[in-house]
Amino acid sequence: MKKLFLFILIPFFSFGQVIIDQVVAEGGPYNVGDIITLHYVVDTQGLDVNYLWFRYNYSNKHLELVPESTVFKQGTSTQTSYYHWNNYTYNYNPQIGVGDLYGQYRNGMGYSQNQDWNVAQISIQRTDGPIAGIIASQQYKIKDNTGFQQIHKLHVAYGTTRDGQAIPDIGSRVLWLDLNSVTRLVSSVKFKVAYPAGYDITKHTIQIMETNEQGVVDWTTNPQPVAVGPLDSSGEFLTDKVKKNKKYQVMVNPAWGQNVPSNIITVTDAYKAFKALTDRGINNTDAQFQTLLESRIANVTQDQNFDSQDAYYLFATVMGVDLSNVSGLLLPTTDMTKPTKFLSGFTEGFSSQNGPTYITPVEDAEVYNLSFAWAGDLDFSHSSPITTTSSVAAKTIESSTSISSTLKDGKVIVEVSFQDKNLSGAEYKIGYDDSKLELENILFDTGNTMANFSTHKENVVTFGSMDKKGTDKIKAGIPYKLIFKTKTTLSNTSGLIYTYFAEGVDNDANKVNLKIK
Repeated sequence: MKKLFLFILIPFFSFGQVIIDQVVAEGGPYNVGDIITLHYVVDTQGLDVNYLWFRYNYSNKHLELVPESTVFKQGTSTQTSYYHWNNYTYNYNPQIGVGDLYGQYRNGMGYSQNQDWNVAQISIQRTDGPIAGIIASQQYKIKDNTGFQQIHKLHVAYGTTRDGQAIPDIGSRVLWLDLNSVTRLVSSVKFKVAYPAGYDITKHTIQIMETNEQGVVDWTTNPQPVAVGPLDSSGEFLTDKVKKNKKYQVMVNPAWGQNVPSNIITVTDAYKAFKALTDRGINNTDAQFQTLLESRIANVTQDQNFDSQDAYYLFATVMGVDLSNVSGLLLPTTDMTKPTKFLSGFTEGFSSQNGPTYITPVEDAEVYNLSFAWAGDLDFSHSSPITTTSSVAAKTIESSTSISSTLKDGKVIVEVSFQDKNLSGAEYKIGYDDSKLELENILFDTGNTMANFSTHKENVVTFGSMDKKGTDKIKAGIPYKLIFKTKTTLSNTSGLIYTYFAEGVDNDANKVNLKIK
């Protein structure tokens, strides 16, 4: 039997001069995956209100805002705005009622980060009459979850009358919006993809393919996906397109058509690759890597084994060498016309998985945890965290570096320095104002065994060093010096140089975040 939504309106005893409520337009019953319309409705109680501003929280674990669904309802003689922030929640002042929106506005406690909540803001100014009735409407998709209590809340508001007076009393009768007894879909499948902190997982999609009678996907028939859907900001995708007791192949897709981060493969990844070749024990028989996954993503060519060729291609990527004309490479890309290696599988056992990932749903609702890895990303900086690999066992260390610029004899001298004596590799990417500067030379003072590199594209310079044998370290001090000619008369170097990226790797293959001081 289908169950109904119950919207709990918890009253408070001073509704205020102006009341703003949120009201669901559609009647029940509802299912997970349904789209509901939420109206923001104002009762001005006769005041000539010409400006309203308010913010609200909603649970991103229960509701997903439909993109471009915010519609303002006060006519054309208005100025409106809408803003949205992911992963924040409002901190209520406990001395003020949660329904006192203006009181919270004046004396609230601010916001804090919270992965389960989003914040949004709506404002409207009307010039042809008072604001009244429905201010705006939005659509939300009901996500698969349990416990639909307190999932949407107006928390602060401000408004003025037409004569410019602030409204001292704005409240809400819907203290918290509850959705009780939500009916979940049959064969509702949720995928949760693990991703590193700060990574934009929304660029990726989940793809579900139906298998044939042999339990495999016949790619020769150009089959169409059962479902393809983008991951939301929490790395989740929900679908009801699968059938019970049927086998499907599932994959996390690369960010097709999106910009691939330029620093997926860094000096840490290249150093790990060379270390895997050289650090194999006294008999040179120890395993190159501790897991099958690392071996698979280290192999960026179309053969079946990781070898020195793969390591050199990774290092060439770090150096900024153009490899676009090298056939057979499987380096990170979102160009669907080029081959790439992008692995995905169940989070549990991902480090040892070799082959496709299959699911066979049998319950009304099931959850699958997935992970992914880019080719060459041996430190998993842009791939799902793997807790059973040597990559995670290795530490991420912080160290300091300095990038200073001086004007000398009509030239700008940029000195890059650090005092860390344990770096076996370093990589920098800096930009410069090419309307005022022209790169003349890069000087290296890194020691006698380092492989130094530099690449200059437009107004960006990539440079650094690495010990491919894994035995020596970069000479501390001022290992890099960049010399620029000036195109115009300069009195100082302010604003001429800016840093995009700085990373090191120590002798034990630990990533070193180089903080610029």
